[in-house]
Amino acid sequence: AAGENMAAVSGEVSENAVDHDEEEEKKEEEENEEEEEREVVFEEGRLSCTCLDWDSIPFDVLRLYAPRTDFLDLSSNRLRNLDGLECFTLLQELVFDNNELADGLKFPRMDRLHTLSLNKNRISDLERLVQTLQRRLPQLSFLSLLHNPACPDALCTSVDSDEADYKRYRLFVIRKLSKLRFLDSKAVTEKERREAQRAPEESLRPLRIRPEDVNQSPRKDGFWTSMDTDRYAPLSQSLAKPGQHRGRVSRAGPKRTSDVKGSEGNRYIGEDEL
Repeated sequence: AAGENMAAVSGEVSENAVDHDEEEEKKEEEENEEEEEREVVFEEGRLSCTCLDWDSIPFDVLRLYAPRTDFLDLSSNRLRNLDGLECFTLLQELVFDNNELADGLKFPRMDRLHTLSLNKNRISDLERLVQTLQRRLPQLSFLSLLHNPACPDALCTSVDSDEADYKRYRLFVIRKLSKLRFLDSKAVTEKERREAQRAPEESLRPLRIRPEDVNQSPRKDGFWTSMDTDRYAPLSQSLAKPGQHRGRVSRAGPKRTSDVKGSEGNRYIGEDEL
């Protein structure tokens, strides 16, 4: 009887050990999947660095990818400045959505850049930003500023902004950025161009909205919910399908990996969609 009891106890211990091992294995798989989703993805000049909790662009990323990147997505990080952007000398499209960018952004001179998305940041001084874009991004034709204090969209603010405020905002930006073809969620029309040029500049002076008046709903970790992201995504957009090359950046530095999940970034409207 004693032997039978010992055998039963031994069997229970073995089963518990197996269950524990399975739980550990499942936990490890989940951690690996989460890590895969937080990777740097690079393919054919397109670099996606989203949801990586960066407060600056790592040196290894600048060294490995900046000289050959023409599309850069840095969405959903904690970036507060544009340090390192001057290394991306071939950049044509830049997505900085859902970060912590505020007034006084110091853009480097970027003669190739035509697309810029700054949605869901903390920019409140529209006039200052537009003056900077005039000087630094001479080819800019696609711009989105939704869900910033500087953008008086009634959907994005808790103050009494209306269609007239948003129209004045659009005309001001269109007047200052002569090559702009697409602003926020709509194409720039010839009627808007004519109206922007005819209107007295003083009548288009931007409405100033304080950062605390923006209707924000971040998650506990500081990022926006997927609902917010879908609601305010402005331009038709898509990263190319993941290729064989992936760059993974960690505290230990970048390393090659394969068979990882792709990253879905901002999609921009094409010329044939206007």
